[in-house]
Amino acid sequence: MADNPELIGRWVLSGGEIVADEICEEIQRRISRYLQLVSSREGGWRILYQHRTDESYWDVWRQLFRTAGSFNCRPSWELTYPESHLHGGGPPKLTRLSLEEVRQPYPGAPGSCAG
Repeated sequence: MADNPELIGRWVLSGGEIVADEICEEIQRRISRYLQLVSSREGGWRILYQHRTDESYWDVWRQLFRTAGSFNCRPSWELTYPESHLHGGGPPKLTRLSLEEVRQPYPGAPGSCAG
């Protein structure tokens, strides 16, 4: 999951129907297989997830351990719906967040390494 910091799904016309594209399917696959729910805000339109065990971030973990003193820090991802004016909330967007990006909107979330 470390290879792409942002996935933006789209709805496309296929066979006369509006369907989710491959990116929407990839977002759902990542959420169901690799991420765990941490927090939500704005009535569930913004959802914070954390990667369960992302070994590709091992060097980051060592750095975080030195600076934050905690191994509870794992990559955090936020699920949003940037085209929320569309029926059903529109297609999803999954974005990897930095620690600073997690701290402000989700104070005290495990991904923030606070404490």
